[in-house]
Amino acid sequence: MVALIAENAKAGAYTREFDERYRRIAEEINALKEEQTEAGKN
Repeated sequence: MVALIAENAKAGAYTREFDERYRRIAEEINALKEEQTEAGKN
């Protein structure tokens, strides 16, 4: 994710592609956190 942000900073623009990629990564992180929480309950 840091590499994605750095790449976008070099371009100097906030693009829809960046927004979409960031959103997908954030969703993936949240899903993994939920799975980890569920696994810890068992």
